[in-house]
Amino acid sequence: MAPRLTATAPLFVEGEDSSTIRVPAARLIQGDGGRNAESQAARLAQQFLRQNEGLLRTFCTGTTVDYDGSDVYLTFTTNVHVGAVPLLSPTTGRPEIGFVVRPRFEWPGIGAMLAEMGWRVVPQPLKLPLLPGSERRIPPWVLATIVISRIQALLAQLERRFELVQETLPAPRGTVDWARYAGSNLPRA
Repeated sequence: MAPRLTATAPLFVEGEDSSTIRVPAARLIQGDGGRNAESQAARLAQQFLRQNEGLLRTFCTGTTVDYDGSDVYLTFTTNVHVGAVPLLSPTTGRPEIGFVVRPRFEWPGIGAMLAEMGWRVVPQPLKLPLLPGSERRIPPWVLATIVISRIQALLAQLERRFELVQETLPAPRGTVDWARYAGSNLPRA
């Protein structure tokens, strides 16, 4: 029997680009599946694909629910995009499932080759929640490129700016327009 998804062990679907990934749909069931575990797994698999259709389209050319006579499987046919996205769990509706597509060629090899050719490969972070339990799976070069690009943007905006503000304060601060203050505030006192 396939391992179940639990709160302590987040589910990750991992594979390489331009390949087929096959995952038992029973892994989507939280807790005991009961007597009809396979039919429940099939329903959850269909719901899972509907909920995550947009995100899966980014990394997959096709997603199907397959049945081989005894077990139900989710089949993902990946395209040439690599990356990681959080997917919604069909049981909770929260981003609890990580979908990771690795490059066929490891980055230490392809990164050096692309650098020699003069190509820059920069990751593009998506505006999505973090993958559950993925903090140790992010390669250092991905973190470095994101941090360096943010520091570069911060340094580009490091110019001193002063804003002229006119306001009435309980104690004088900055340049005080005493004539205007005396004309508008002293008659009220």
